[in-house]
Amino acid sequence: MYHLVYISYASKPMQEADLLDILNTSRLNNKQANITGMLVYLRERFIQVLEGDYAAVNKIYKDIKEDTRHRKVTTVLEGNTEHRIFKDWSMGFKKIDDQQQFEELSGFK
Repeated sequence: MYHLVYISYASKPMQEADLLDILNTSRLNNKQANITGMLVYLRERFIQVLEGDYAAVNKIYKDIKEDTRHRKVTTVLEGNTEHRIFKDWSMGFKKIDDQQQFEELSGFK
């Protein structure tokens, strides 16, 4: 199972409606491509994990890099694992308002 983790900056501060639009679009596209993952939004930054078939993940990632809602999209980690981490999530999502919430996320430490 291929996985890719990236970070990016929001091109503008995201309102709830903006985040819901991203989430709904991501869930639809990811379900069609058999991609699972997690998206976190913190202080106008995104961190996302995508997992699935190599070609499918990279197609979605290419689209993200061309999405005007993101800037400075940077790959943090990529590789292969035996199993999906987010097998039940077409796209999990968490908006975090402060650093402490981020550090309290399951698996952060």
